Amino acid sequence: MSNYPSDLTDLQWQAVRGCIPPSRPVGVARQVSLRAVVNAVRYRRRSGCAWRLLPHDFPHWRTVYGYDRQWQTDGTWGRIEQRLRELRVQLPAHGIVADEASGLVPFLSDAGVPSSESAA
Repeated sequence: MSNYPSDLTDLQWQAVRGCIPPSRPVGVARQVSLRAVVNAVRYRRRSGCAWRLLPHDFPHWRTVYGYDRQWQTDGTWGRIEQRLRELRVQLPAHGIVADEASGLVPFLSDAGVPSSESAA
């Protein structure tokens, strides 16, 4: 799978994966990466592309659409977005800020070591 600016970082994924409901106890087990589904929806929201125009390295558009509709209805997206907002607020205290692509980038001191202050 390719990397897109809208993809979740590892830190963001760790923060939001608990917001996703577990699979149903009956039926076929999930065979799709939920991280890839979240990344696909974020890509679509950011790019504004039609569902059928999602890049082919994401899960099939119908699968992504189905999860997006379900998560809109049951409040999962609201919980994911809230968790990402909380993460953006918490991280500056640890020397990490959100960049304009919603990725996370640590401030680096002159020595290349993460610092809690940005160089001015």
